[in-house]
Amino acid sequence: MDTPGGFRDGQQIGQIAIDVKDPNRVFVAVTGHSYGPKEERGLYRTLDDGKTFKRVLFTNNRTGASEVRIDPQHPNTVFTGMWQRQETPWENGSFIGADGGLYRSADGGDTWTKLTGGGRPEDILQVQLTISPTDSRRIYAAVEQRMRRLA
Repeated sequence: MDTPGGFRDGQQIGQIAIDVKDPNRVFVAVTGHSYGPKEERGLYRTLDDGKTFKRVLFTNNRTGASEVRIDPQHPNTVFTGMWQRQETPWENGSFIGADGGLYRSADGGDTWTKLTGGGRPEDILQVQLTISPTDSRRIYAAVEQRMRRLA
């Protein structure tokens, strides 16, 4: 999905990340509409300083991008957090589904891999992260997982 500059029906922007080596390349994490599914959810990228945006990661119409970080030392490496979330006004609460996760691109956002296994938490619902500006091998994340029953 390509969109001219701006997100008419994106509703909520989780985060914006600008490539420090190429300020024309910007990622926008679109969380989406609070109260229902929307096709505009996902992660978008511009290569022309915001004139046009292309959606580069989409999982479904209930899961939006809430986080995006560009590795300051290796700007082709990008991380994003996807978050399935919906407010429910009739219940005075919210719903958080299991379609979230942590994704990585090694090619500037053209292709994405969901990071699982290798000691990483499974069933990630939401993630916030930061990359150390002096050592990009150090990534810190706050992760919300699905509750598991102990039996």
